[in-house]
Amino acid sequence: MVNLAFLVPLFPLIGSIVNGLFGLRMGKDWVSRIACGGPILSFIVTLLLWFSLFFHHHGEAYPEQV
Repeated sequence: MVNLAFLVPLFPLIGSIVNGLFGLRMGKDWVSRIACGGPILSFIVTLLLWFSLFFHHHGEAYPEQV
């Protein structure tokens, strides 16, 4: 699960690049969906990472310690 951590900054970055390059060609509706979707997806990945650490069983090695 830790290998998904790179997605946290990547989703908003991709959204801003898409809006910067294609924002004028898309409608306002799609631009706002992409602009809000990046941080929302990052938040979901952050919650998954947090829950994977919170519900980690004691005594097991974390994935980065293997």
